[in-house]
Amino acid sequence: IILDPGIGFAKNFEYDVAAIQHTPDLCALGYPVLLGTSRKRVIGNLLDLPVDQRDEGTAATTIMGYLGGARIFRVHNVRINRRCLDTVAHMEA
Repeated sequence: IILDPGIGFAKNFEYDVAAIQHTPDLCALGYPVLLGTSRKRVIGNLLDLPVDQRDEGTAATTIMGYLGGARIFRVHNVRINRRCLDTVAHMEA
């Protein structure tokens, strides 16, 4: 079982932001958490950017999710997200 808060499926900006912010609460349930924020509307709304310019925002939400305990991420730009995750992991060591 993998928990997925379903970012982008509620069609509600406030829910999506809250779901990302409350990743630690989902992780506390004891199941792996998948965070799929890649290029989602919530990032576009936060940054006022079109879909093709949301990779940095995706990386930021990936890091937020990682710091909150998520370990599975659905992303379009693997390189940016992998490098960000590797950077954080090295800094935590």
